[in-house]
Parts: sequence; C-alpha cells; structure tokens
Amino acid sequence: MELEKLDTIAQQLFEILPESLWRGKGVDEIEGEVQKVVSQIGKRVLGQQVIAARITELEQEIEEGVQRCECGGRYQVHKRRVKIHPKSVFGAQELTRTQYVCVKCGQYEVVADRVLGIESPRLTPRLATMVALCGASWSYPVASAFLTFFLGVEVCAKTVCNLTCSEATQPLPLAPDPLKAPPGVVQMDGVLIQGRVQDQWLEMKVGSFFSQTAEVSKDRREVLDASFVGSACQAGQEFERPVTLETHRRGLRCDEPIEFIADGASGIWSLQAVVFPNARPRLDLYHGKCKITERLAQAFGDTPAQAVHQTAVMGCFETGQVDAAIAYLNAHRPTEEKAASVIDKLTGYLVRHRAHIPNYHQVRDSGGTVSSGLGEKANDLIVVRRMKDPLMHWSREGAHPVI
Repeated sequence: MELEKLDTIAQQLFEILPESLWRGKGVDEIEGEVQKVVSQIGKRVLGQQVIAARITELEQEIEEGVQRCECGGRYQVHKRRVKIHPKSVFGAQELTRTQYVCVKCGQYEVVADRVLGIESPRLTPRLATMVALCGASWSYPVASAFLTFFLGVEVCAKTVCNLTCSEATQPLPLAPDPLKAPPGVVQMDGVLIQGRVQDQWLEMKVGSFFSQTAEVSKDRREVLDASFVGSACQAGQEFERPVTLETHRRGLRCDEPIEFIADGASGIWSLQAVVFPNARPRLDLYHGKCKITERLAQAFGDTPAQAVHQTAVMGCFETGQVDAAIAYLNAHRPTEEKAASVIDKLTGYLVRHRAHIPNYHQVRDSGGTVSSGLGEKANDLIVVRRMKDPLMHWSREGAHPVI
C-alpha cells in the first residue's frame, strides 16, 4: 500500500478517536491506548477480512477440484459454517469454515485449517512461534505473563510449556555459516540441572565453535563468529551427531586439526577422539590450575609448604612438563595417609590428561587458545539462565526442546 494512503487512513482514524484517549496524558498512557486500538483494528482486518477472504478462495478451489485430498479424491461438503476461535497476535478470532469429506477415502477434514496452519493448538502459527520463543527464554509462568503484558493475549503456562516442547515450533535448521578463519576452535562442556527425581541431576551438554577474536583490552578478547550446539542427551555418543552437523554447517571437515578445548570429563575426550580425531586437544588452563590448587590445599593446608609446592607444580603444568610435575609430587609426597591419597588423585589427574596438556605459554604466544571461557559462557547463555533454578525440576524430554 502506498504511504499516502496509509497517512490518509491514519488521519481519518485519529479524527474518529475520542479525545479522551490522548488529551492530558503522557506518552506511556497514549501508547498503551493506541496499541489497544491497533490490536482491535488488526483483529478485524485479520479475521473478518483477510483470513475470511483466504478461506473463501480455498473453498472455491475445492469446489473447482484444484484442492484435493492427499489420496487424490475430490472433497464433498459435509458441514458448512463451522466456527473456530483461534488466538492470534491481535487476540482471539472467529473464523467460519466448511468441513469436507473425501468421496474416495471417506476422510473428514476442515481443509482451511490445514492449509492455514491452525489445526492444533488453536493458535495462529506466528503467535505459536512467539509463545515457544518466550517459553525457551523464561519460565513458563513468566512467559505467560509477558505475553499478556506485551500483546494483550492470554496464554496459560501449560500451553506455553506444550508449545515450547512441540516439534511444530522447534526452530528450522540454520543456514550454512562457514568459520571466517578455519579450522578454528571447538569447546565442549556440560552443566548439571535438577531432575524430576529427588537428588537427581541431569547433565546438559554444550559445544561452542569459533575462529576469530578481537582484542578488547589487555587481558580480554571478544569472539566474533561464535555458534553453539546443545543437547539434553544422556550418553555422550548421542551428542556426536549434533556436534558433527554443526561442524559441517560451519564449513569444517572433522579430520581437520581443530583446536579442541575441554575440562576433565572423560566423555568429552571420547567425543573428541571420534568426531575430531586429528584435533589438537587441550585441557582448559583455568580448570587445570584450579584442580592443582584445590588438591594441594587439601594435602598441605594453608601452610608455607603449600605455596612452595603450588609454585613448583604450577610452573611445570603451564609449560607442559607433566612428567616433571608428577616427579615433584612424588618426591614431596606427604607421609600422612589422607594427604598422600589426595596427591595420588592429583598425579592420576595429570596422567589421565598427559596428552591434553601442552606448553600453554607457547600456545598463547603463537595465537592459540588455552581457555574454554566461551564454553563456560555458552553454559550460562544456553542452560543456566533458563534452566538452573532451585524451583525447576526437569526431565530430559522437557529439557531438550528448551535447549
């Protein structure tokens, strides 16, 4: 429609609106009142005019034999003027359609509902998508309240839950988006959320992909081309498929020498060995330093000896000298049994990750990645903010579509 015509309509609408709508009021009140008017107009234009015209067009096509049943048979009128009241972004609509029966297979159908996409639930597709996005962003009761506030459309929390978990409202696959500087970096991590059973915890798996960063400050860099993949799958093997699909979407081959950063979980390293066999695996520097600090504090307490041992072991760890670190720990192994068992755990940790511990100084100096900071942020963005709440209890079936 031409802008001049819209201006004329807007002017005519303003002239017929009561002055009480705007006189003596602030912008906040005026905007709210105008939004109500626009919704009322949209409701009438959408349901009484545009969709009604589209239904008439469809039913004309059915009479002419253009629209047929899936079996190829023609439709015959079964019942006319069947009403339905679907909700839209402008509020509830009243639509009148015809129910047909196929003369060939005998199936009954309201063809307009299927073609227009309002079969079930009784929401327009656009509103259903908005409800699902809100449900994936906030708790279901909060999402319900936001929808009422923003759109003036009441959708109960249970409907928000059902739509968020519905296959019909799940996002479509993303378009290919090759990394700017392949092979790039892949990071994997997991985060626990509360299950439905008491004291049950479910691990949500999250992966991050990127290749370009920009320096924001001396000690901070910003990732420029990140993407994420998440799953509520139980077994690590189930996460291999979504990770592989995202790898291909980012324009990578799984046999490339990707930088693969993760913490100490064995399942993640198993995934790396299967999906990225030629990757350059690295234990997250921060995670490793925290583990060393924690174990030495348990073994030696807050003593001068602990500080000395930590400096020595940390120096070996950061330069990739795993054998030297283990030798030092064995040489300074405490005699007390409990403390000695803690040192055994630390040496076992270093042995398990021997192949994942590089010279971190050299990696950093060459522009490589030593930290899984983006992976930790991905946990926060994808899982923690939405799903890790003391009052929330999840099943895997309910958690997966939200992720």
